[in-house]
Amino acid sequence: MPRNRCEGRVEIYQYGRRGSVCDDNWDLNDAEVVCRQLGCGFAVSAPSNAYFGQGTGDIYLDDVHCTGRESSLFQCRNNGWGVHNCGHGEDAGVVCSDANTTATPSFTASIPPGASLSLVNGRNRCEGRVEIYQYGRRGSVCDDNWDLNDAEVVCRQLGCGFAVSAPSNAYFGQGTGDIYLDDVHCTGRESSLFQCRNNGWGVHNCGHGEDAGVVCSDATTTTAVPSFTASIPPGASLSLVNGRNRCEGRVEIYQYGRRGSVCDDNWDLNDAEVVCRQLGCGFAVSAPSNAYFGQGTGDIYLDDVHCTGRESSLFQCSHRGWGVHDCGHKEDASVVCSDANTTATPSFTTSIPPGASLSLVNGRNRCEGRVEIYQYGRRGSVCDDNWDLNDAEVVCRQLGCGFAVSAPSNAYFGQGTGDIYLDDVHCTGRESSLFQCSHNGWGVHNCGHSEDAGVVCSDATTPINVTTPLPTTPANHMRNSKGESAFFQEIITLSPSYPLNYPDNADCLWQIQVKDNFRIMLTFGSIHLQGGCQNDYIEIFDGPPNTSPLLGRICSSSHLTYTSSSNFMTVRFHSDSRYSNRGFRADYQSFPADQNTTLVCFPTYMRAAVDRRYLQSQGYSVWNISLSDSYCRPTITSSEVIFNIPYNSSGTRRQGNSETITYSNVIKVRASGSIIKRQKDLHLHFNCKMLQNTWVEVMYIANDTSDVTDVKETQYGRYNVNLTFYNSSSFLWPVHDFPYYVDLNQNLFLQASLHNSDPNLVVFVDTCVASPDPSNFRTLTYELIRSGCVKDPTYSSYYSPYSHVARFSFSSFLFINQYPSVYLQCELVVCRYNDYSSRCYRGCVSRFKRNAGSSQEKVNVVIGPVQLREAHAENRNTELASDIQAKGDSQSSAPAASSHVPLAVTAMVLVAAVLTVGGFLLKRKLQEPIPYQIM
Repeated sequence: MPRNRCEGRVEIYQYGRRGSVCDDNWDLNDAEVVCRQLGCGFAVSAPSNAYFGQGTGDIYLDDVHCTGRESSLFQCRNNGWGVHNCGHGEDAGVVCSDANTTATPSFTASIPPGASLSLVNGRNRCEGRVEIYQYGRRGSVCDDNWDLNDAEVVCRQLGCGFAVSAPSNAYFGQGTGDIYLDDVHCTGRESSLFQCRNNGWGVHNCGHGEDAGVVCSDATTTTAVPSFTASIPPGASLSLVNGRNRCEGRVEIYQYGRRGSVCDDNWDLNDAEVVCRQLGCGFAVSAPSNAYFGQGTGDIYLDDVHCTGRESSLFQCSHRGWGVHDCGHKEDASVVCSDANTTATPSFTTSIPPGASLSLVNGRNRCEGRVEIYQYGRRGSVCDDNWDLNDAEVVCRQLGCGFAVSAPSNAYFGQGTGDIYLDDVHCTGRESSLFQCSHNGWGVHNCGHSEDAGVVCSDATTPINVTTPLPTTPANHMRNSKGESAFFQEIITLSPSYPLNYPDNADCLWQIQVKDNFRIMLTFGSIHLQGGCQNDYIEIFDGPPNTSPLLGRICSSSHLTYTSSSNFMTVRFHSDSRYSNRGFRADYQSFPADQNTTLVCFPTYMRAAVDRRYLQSQGYSVWNISLSDSYCRPTITSSEVIFNIPYNSSGTRRQGNSETITYSNVIKVRASGSIIKRQKDLHLHFNCKMLQNTWVEVMYIANDTSDVTDVKETQYGRYNVNLTFYNSSSFLWPVHDFPYYVDLNQNLFLQASLHNSDPNLVVFVDTCVASPDPSNFRTLTYELIRSGCVKDPTYSSYYSPYSHVARFSFSSFLFINQYPSVYLQCELVVCRYNDYSSRCYRGCVSRFKRNAGSSQEKVNVVIGPVQLREAHAENRNTELASDIQAKGDSQSSAPAASSHVPLAVTAMVLVAAVLTVGGFLLKRKLQEPIPYQIM
């Protein structure tokens, strides 16, 4: 039997029925989320096979897959509500770290739906007896264990400042009716009293002589706002009606088939602002009263609404209570939003009724297929009217499937059965759930199942679990001394034209990157340079060239060896304009680094792991390890202590300089001892950096004070970018087949996408060059755009709704001399959003000088081939031939064009690009390009 509320069988309670979770694929990540959701610390173990006894009733979830970063188990992927192949002999369990220390009440419950909180019998709404209102019944809270932490949460929930006192013993008079909560225990950080631990809904041993009270800081300044704050009952939704479109009109609430309005008492622009935000209609222009858009009928659901203007929903604002009012319909409130003049989307916005879930079915995997909604044992689909890539983007985000690739319509994945729950869905693309998007209303449609909507997400073609890509260079595998898989590679690096003389005025850069937590050994076999190190030389850097230590500057000798301290190394070769020689030959290999600490930088979070044997050998306890943010707890396995740390929370800091964008955090390990200690504390500082087209990963243990042990480790990685062809300027349908067969002079549409969790990045198309040879973009090339300056007259930029996406087009052409294929190589620049000193905001430049305070990184991508359907068609060939011949002269004379021309575009989608992950820089000092090769 479990000892307390922080360990036991996982049980789900819904509408009076209890059910369990199947243990298929149940692991410590899933348990971590459960412990976080219950406020029980971190996960210690994830027992299976009904370790805490078999449950009864339903099995609600199966094949649960959490990343470990979710705030609720219900946010994790699963087979669908009630879909399983298990028996109760497979019920999942959890043991949390607080299981040994928790003696607080044995139940944690969010209040049942339809409940709201207020303070009554005080001078105003910010002080008084704590009262809960649910479905027409009022009740109080018992003062057992009631303290200032609990009062702090109440004040926060009501928007009344901070807690001044937490009176007990019915200080504000005895309530009547039920006592809903007892033994409430808040940490003080919750956003709602209903998130705090308690004995269970309606479970108490009190009388109304023990009713709890609260006095908030705003109690002495607030006198005119209503006395009740309530979230609207489930199944309700909001819309504006009787206006020109969905962004203006009378405020109307729809719930369970009944419509009602909002009274205009105290109705102002702050309230209207929230309505516009909730409906995705821009900002508030006016808040008309006195039934400006006509009188409604039916109920009046809300009165004396008081919003601060910062809420995301009108239902989060304070008001008198659901259905409590002293108005008639001639006082119906209205709103006019800024998008009222431009919006023609559907007239209703509604959150889905409770108990519903979303999935994709009939695809190759869970990340593509027909959109299907499951609710209370019934399945239904979504109609494809107005279905586009923004809607698909939200579905992919909701399911944790990456970004949207396409939004197929017309039952592309087969026709569904049963209900059609949503129609005329309109998402902005920024919502976290499809149920937050505007639509016609739950179950309101004019469709058949032949119009069922579908989605294809980026993860549909890749494994669902996040993995670290191996290097793109040739490699062999071997076993290390521990019998673990080790990575070993030998690559030859040559100077330009080797063994012939290298060209004059060469300035080449090789960036060598190997697998995470490996090191690089670089050996020069022979070096033949001219004129000594003042003229021609080789430089080796321990990381990126501008911010890393110089390991050596050489111009002669042989069999010199350099070893990196990370998985990244840079080699720079420079020659002047006087004399040349044979150059150099070098090879490098990778070998495993010390595995005591490891760091991997994923697209949305960093994973730092510390070997338990290493900690124990140094005299440290795994139970003394934590982040600076103590609320982010590690996962402790039998061999490692693992922290999964998001880039946008848990104390992670963000900085930028001229070469990198850095995310940093620190792990601390306390030395044992409460009064004295004979050992230094251990601090592990680690960073994930953006470098050129790479993720740069750095980990080191810094000596912050004289009481801290010092160690070092460094890692590097790459940006994740792709380039995709689309079949039209709507950017809805990607091109999946390669070669891509096109007609001569056909418009080709491309989209470049940066995949990264940092929303403060922007991508810019700097240079695009075409070639008939995918491995040679030096000999025969044609420039579409160079340094942001348009070279081809058919090149055009398109507006993109996302900063991490760039769109452009050009007309197809044919290289002369019967080359059948065309490949495109584009150099993209990634910058900090709104960093106007960076390259992304400079447009066309003949020569860009990087600002020392700006951050911009380059990415090279190759896509193709494109082949013409008719090889002998006439069109741009004559012009193209002359352009290639005069390429050197034409580069400086092409007209400039902005990469940010805002042309309205609907959406996006696609695929199959060959990514060139080569780290190189080539600086021209001759009129023709200097040949070079990146190994």
